[in-house]
Amino acid sequence: MQGHFGSVRYLGKLTGNPKAGDDLWLGIEWDEEGRAKHNGTVDGKTYFNCEFHVNSPNYATGKTNCCSFIRYGKIQIGGQSLSEAVMRKYQPESLMTDQELEMNRKKEQAENFIQTQKGRAKQIEVLGQDMAYQWRADVQTIRDVSLDCMRISSLGEKDTIRDCIPGAMALYLAKNLLYSWD
Repeated sequence: MQGHFGSVRYLGKLTGNPKAGDDLWLGIEWDEEGRAKHNGTVDGKTYFNCEFHVNSPNYATGKTNCCSFIRYGKIQIGGQSLSEAVMRKYQPESLMTDQELEMNRKKEQAENFIQTQKGRAKQIEVLGQDMAYQWRADVQTIRDVSLDCMRISSLGEKDTIRDCIPGAMALYLAKNLLYSWD
């Protein structure tokens, strides 16, 4: 949310809090300590425990201040599979429909214009653009695959990585939603 990362630790109603009403709330433990107002305990009731900040010096005192409650529905939850992320980022042309290819062509053509100081649009040429598209489209041979911040929540079925990006020697998955390698 707003460029910050956290884990959902609680889903439910907040009791004894008139502002909460009868709504469902998400208890979020933020990755950054000090970003929030509490540690999972509000008005003397513990809704969830911090897991990420257990080794913090402030944890024992109960002052980690890394947790928040957010009304359910206010933030996007969930993600996509590894194969969906590869498709979204690298867009292999061999797996695209004719309609998707045409939309991409029009979008890329529109991006090749800049505004001059006189307010006119001037077409520019991007050197090496064709090579970049060929590289991007050939996911079978890419050796370094970077899927950072792609909201990947599952790796898919067994052998998905091997089948999806067989030439990969390095796979970067920082800041995704994976909680298990199973």
